[in-house]
Amino acid sequence: MRIYSAANQPKLQAGQQVNRVGKYLYKHLDSAQDIKYSPNTCDVYIGLLYQIPHELQDWTKPDEYNDMHEMIINLSITTYTNKVRINIIEVTPDEKTIGFDVYQPDEFLDIQKACDKIYKRVCQRLTKEFQGYEFIF
Repeated sequence: MRIYSAANQPKLQAGQQVNRVGKYLYKHLDSAQDIKYSPNTCDVYIGLLYQIPHELQDWTKPDEYNDMHEMIINLSITTYTNKVRINIIEVTPDEKTIGFDVYQPDEFLDIQKACDKIYKRVCQRLTKEFQGYEFIF
């Protein structure tokens, strides 16, 4: 039996980190709805609730502001040149990319801290892209 300390723990390649990060996000995000795996890619679909701001609401629909709407976001986790890239894509017919971040594989040694960092970054990008919208993450 081998016992590894944190200092002697073997480092995982970026390709191995993709599925590890995807599984962790899927299990620990309350709004995660689905997960799909493909070679070097893991897609985690999350649902967000939002309210349309007064300035953007359609006045022919007076109750639209009070209604909650759902937006599906795809966190597409992929790898290239031994780095992990996380794309934030709005699931619509246009497949609009809201943003992306690139991480080194060694940033995922502490998976909890890394995924907290990813979650905060996703929230920042969404609030910047949809200014004025009220989100429930």
